[in-house]
Order: sequence, then structure tokens, then C-alpha cells
Amino acid sequence: MSTAISGCPDRADPINRVSMTVMTTENATERAYSRATLVAGAALTVFIGGGLFLWARHGSAVFHEIIVAGLALCF
Repeated sequence: MSTAISGCPDRADPINRVSMTVMTTENATERAYSRATLVAGAALTVFIGGGLFLWARHGSAVFHEIIVAGLALCF
């Protein structure tokens, strides 16, 4: 039930409206931040997992040469 201003039951308290708007904005921002953090964490996990797989498959010397060749190709 909302608080009335000056005894008028049809006018809601503006402070309650503002606090509800702030809470909604904070929740949306927190949700977007959480999604971005989740995506970044998943990407980092894929890169580290791929690197470990290549190292286990090719050994450290060959792995190093593959990474250097890939970087040279990109830049």
C-alpha cells in the first residue's frame, strides 16, 4: 500500500517512486555486469583450455613455435 500525499489516496509518494526507480536501475546494471563477467570468464577458460591442450599434444618447444607463428601471422 502506498503512502498518500496531503490525504489524497490517488497520489503516490514521490520518494517511494524514486527509490523504486533506483532499485530497478541498479538491478539491471548488476545483471548486465554479471553477464559480462560470465562471458569474459568463459572466454578466458576456453583460451587457457586450448593452450593447455596444445601444450599437452605438441610439447613445449613445438607449442612455443606455433604461438609465435600465429602471433607473427596476426601482426
